[in-house]
Amino acid sequence: MEQKKGLHYAWVIMVGCFLLQAGQLGIIMNTAGVFLQPVADSIGCGRGDLSLYMTIMGWCTAFTMPIAGRWISTKNFNVLMTVVSILAGGSFIAMSFFTQVWMWWIAAVVLGFSTAFTFFAAIPIVIQNWFAKKTGFAMGIATCSSGLGAAVFSPVLTNLCVSMGWQGTYVVAGVVSLILSVPVCAFVLKLKPADKGMLPYGAEEGSDVAAAAKAADTTGISASRAWKTGLVVVIFFIGASISLTCSFGQHLAGFGTSLGLDATLTGLLLSMYQLGNLVAKIGMGTLNDAIGIKKTFLISTAIPLIGAVLMIVSGGNTFMLLAGSLLYGFVNGNQTVLAPIVCRKMFGSKDYAKMWSYSTMGNSILGALGVSINGMLYDVTGTYLTPLTIVIVGSMILSVILVLFGMYRANKVGFDKEETAEVAAA
Repeated sequence: MEQKKGLHYAWVIMVGCFLLQAGQLGIIMNTAGVFLQPVADSIGCGRGDLSLYMTIMGWCTAFTMPIAGRWISTKNFNVLMTVVSILAGGSFIAMSFFTQVWMWWIAAVVLGFSTAFTFFAAIPIVIQNWFAKKTGFAMGIATCSSGLGAAVFSPVLTNLCVSMGWQGTYVVAGVVSLILSVPVCAFVLKLKPADKGMLPYGAEEGSDVAAAAKAADTTGISASRAWKTGLVVVIFFIGASISLTCSFGQHLAGFGTSLGLDATLTGLLLSMYQLGNLVAKIGMGTLNDAIGIKKTFLISTAIPLIGAVLMIVSGGNTFMLLAGSLLYGFVNGNQTVLAPIVCRKMFGSKDYAKMWSYSTMGNSILGALGVSINGMLYDVTGTYLTPLTIVIVGSMILSVILVLFGMYRANKVGFDKEETAEVAAA
């Protein structure tokens, strides 16, 4: 294939993925916590009962993942992604008409199906198809928009809930999601460079890049050996524990309200959280390149752990709450940037897609329970300090233990024998 001079279309793909993440994960998931308190109060249910829809959504996402991986490769990519983006944004708009908590539970099934494509499956596949070099940088930029979008829209939606009610705010959020994601899915994104008669970014510099990429595809622990050695179970629970560490983000709005913060300060609390999210996603990949995944993961977990402790001991102090929320936001770098690196470090590239799907299933099935558990603990104890201490701090410690054990165990198992030399070089 002959490369065209000028800006490589891979960078357009990266921007498209940036917009897709902002419109889907940034709004549909990362601003969902804005609605929990006003909706629960309005329809007369507990926040734990309402937040159960996020758990149902996570389970449906997990069971859709095998389908998503297969359909992305076999169906018309642009049509498929456009349809699921419309389903996701449309579900948010539909919530403006809901009056009973079970309606959110039903909508969660549709959201879970559609967001398996838009949250998890599509972007990692597309970015890695299009970038033979600077893949980590491109992935960081593409995924940081989920935090940036939420940082922008969380205070706006919080104030809109006060001024125009949660029903109208759901419509606004859904429409913005559709505007950001649907045109990109329909006209911009392409699954592979070959779809535009191109090579990936970086591969045009010579055949050595393509040869190295091809060799890397055969390096690692096969899925069958991962099952036999129990590593599938380990990566499943690594995904689950890392997701649990992030589960309090959906309750930050309720946390702020419970401490007597007004709408402006509550929105600022959410913005600080998403700012931490943004900084972590951009910075963690670079830090990993400099000092390695083990040290990076320890640092990136210590930062949000300090943030959680600050919020626990703040006593309602605004500065401590905002600082704690900012530092706690760093936990999202673990989930989006470092978890895939941990998975690749453990298993290599050979069956990476399968191994990552198991981690994502753990993320969705068990990790999503954290949102409901946090809400239920609040309903029972009347304070968010309980879930902060038990669920968030506890899962952070657990995630470090599991990641260190997982990498140790994978190293003991070793990559498949025929790749030993390549593993040593890696």
